[in-house]
Amino acid sequence: MKVKVLGIHFSKRSRQLQAFADIEILNGWIIRGFRIVDHNSHGFSVEPPMSFWKNFETGLIERKPIIIIPSIERQEIKEAILSAYRREIGESHGEEPKEKHI
Repeated sequence: MKVKVLGIHFSKRSRQLQAFADIEILNGWIIRGFRIVDHNSHGFSVEPPMSFWKNFETGLIERKPIIIIPSIERQEIKEAILSAYRREIGESHGEEPKEKHI
């Protein structure tokens, strides 16, 4: 499957949530809002777009993925997004980003 990263959008919401990514797959399918999360010593993860709501019984914010992606395609998407993210970080700071375990 060909994955094209259309854009990386940096976030200042929290220290863990680094950015959002939009991708194009399957000759025109566009999926917006993949989340790039920094888990410090555990490296980065890429999460699919999420739906959030407040559970009025518990008072907690709950979430679930909007799209479920098979594991092989999920790995391809993760690699493409993190590669684009590293390029963006390197370009914005004028240096190569430090490698983290992914």
